[in-house]
Amino acid sequence: MDIHDVASYSITPHSVPDRGCDHSDLEGKDLMHPAYILFGLFFLLIFAGVPIAAALGLAGTVVIAIAGLGIMAVPTSVYTGMAKYPLLAIPMFVLAGAIFDRSGVAARLLRFATAIVGQGRGSLAVITILVAMIIGGISGSGPACTAAA
Repeated sequence: MDIHDVASYSITPHSVPDRGCDHSDLEGKDLMHPAYILFGLFFLLIFAGVPIAAALGLAGTVVIAIAGLGIMAVPTSVYTGMAKYPLLAIPMFVLAGAIFDRSGVAARLLRFATAIVGQGRGSLAVITILVAMIIGGISGSGPACTAAA
């Protein structure tokens, strides 16, 4: 059985290659299979300097349009991929960390945790967990407090 037959879901008895070295079974095969177009266009865009996310989106959209799979599914898929509302908390936590760093709160928390734990072997991990627990408590996030505890 040939990998091209498996990919195109057309397995016929005459498609099983013999043990010889001739490649006559590749004659007449469709070299414009959507997978070839997808990967070829993706690598072409990557080598052209297009960012990876744009190359993935453009290559996928072109193959969907060429194969006639319903181009209106693309905007819906893009929106459902981005509309993960719990992920909106990540930039806010990054912003809170930047504010703590710029205002000096993070350095004070590190000094406080170091004063409680002390300096010694393995204390860096304990201090890090203690500071994460305090920041989770300050932010008011229940899962953050639970994860830090």
